[in-house]
Amino acid sequence: MTEELLSRSSQNIATLLQIVLLHEQNLSRLPTNTNQTNPLGDLINIVFTSENIRQNTEATPDTDGINTRNQERNQARNQARNQARNQARNNRSEPRYSTHRYGDLITPIYTECPITQETFQEADEVVMIRQCRHLFKSAPFHEWIEINQSCPYCRSQL
Repeated sequence: MTEELLSRSSQNIATLLQIVLLHEQNLSRLPTNTNQTNPLGDLINIVFTSENIRQNTEATPDTDGINTRNQERNQARNQARNQARNQARNNRSEPRYSTHRYGDLITPIYTECPITQETFQEADEVVMIRQCRHLFKSAPFHEWIEINQSCPYCRSQL
């Protein structure tokens, strides 16, 4: 591959030199340059710029393979992100806690509210977080949940 590249480079240089020589011959026949630009330099810039553009725009099979893999990876990432968003929306639509009368609970495990540290009474309205099953008095819990989105006892996210 390097031999081919060297061969192609030497051919390009030879072609460029022929163009430069022809251009110089043609310039000698033209009137004097009044714009104070260097036509030979402009020609060389055009040739090298066009060669760079050609080299940078040629696609190789390996590049196409990489692009395909990147597109597939991006599609998979976007699908996973959308699924996570949908699941989060579904979780938010389900009630995260429920309200009960303490006396109606079959076998209450907790006897005091972790927020107020008061003992639950039979008639107290309590809130049970579905995820961690912790119990709280209703009013203090609602004050907490307005500011925080976690269980006041174990801090699990709601």
